Amino acid sequence: MNNSMVIAAAVVMLAGYGACDAPEKPAAAQTPQRLVEVDVSIVEAEREVFEDAGFNIDGEDSIATLSCWEAVHKLHKLLTRTDVTTTTPKILTLDGNEATLKVVTEYIYPTSWDVKLSDRFENTFGTEELDKLRDAVKLLDKKKLKMTIGTLDLDGGTDTTRFAAIESGDFVMKEVGATIRVTPTLKDGDRVELKNLHVSIVDEPTWENLGLKLTAPGGETCDLPMEIPHFPVRNIEKAEITARLERPMILERIATDEGGKGKFWMFVFLTPHVRDASVVKAEQK
Repeated sequence: MNNSMVIAAAVVMLAGYGACDAPEKPAAAQTPQRLVEVDVSIVEAEREVFEDAGFNIDGEDSIATLSCWEAVHKLHKLLTRTDVTTTTPKILTLDGNEATLKVVTEYIYPTSWDVKLSDRFENTFGTEELDKLRDAVKLLDKKKLKMTIGTLDLDGGTDTTRFAAIESGDFVMKEVGATIRVTPTLKDGDRVELKNLHVSIVDEPTWENLGLKLTAPGGETCDLPMEIPHFPVRNIEKAEITARLERPMILERIATDEGGKGKFWMFVFLTPHVRDASVVKAEQK
């Protein structure tokens, strides 16, 4: 009797939890999406600054032999110095996905010029100055730039002051700053494989004036400016490298000379991290 009552009670208890229905399949365990964050630190300074900070310029990677904490601490001290210039872009992507990040400013500049001369130009400035203009056409053509010489519209004869005018055209755009492209794949343990890593660093341009300042025998002048930019570009290409998570590594050392002011260096550091996609999404809300 007691046994029956125990069994009946058990059935009632289980029925309350759906034990009499067909069992439902448990939901598949959701594997959290993993993101890889790649921090790139671009540091520019005089050579002596890196040496004072303990970075061996000519020898082996000076932070590869340090512990993870020591390497992070050393990089942080370098980034917070007041005598360095730093850029610190971060790229975030799903494990195994390619991603591109740009931290840039767009520069728009002309690649052609149209010079218009009045019918009084040659009489006032002479054939020698006109020949200078024609030589400029050839020079620009060698630089894959374009210049044309035409006739100035004097606005129906009302403009009696201009001998020449110049108009810019064929504008192009150049991005100045840092561009990073990479496909990171997490490996077992604390490793991440970085494939097709591309880092492009484009500096602010210097400008060259290819134009002319023409002077007539009578003292009249004609200024025809044609400025073109020159962009210093540094590219780092790595088909495949393996890095340790949370640990900085020196990706590249680049030396530059700055007009007799001494030796300048650029160090490019890379630090990968693993992030949980759900946490990142929550942080962005």
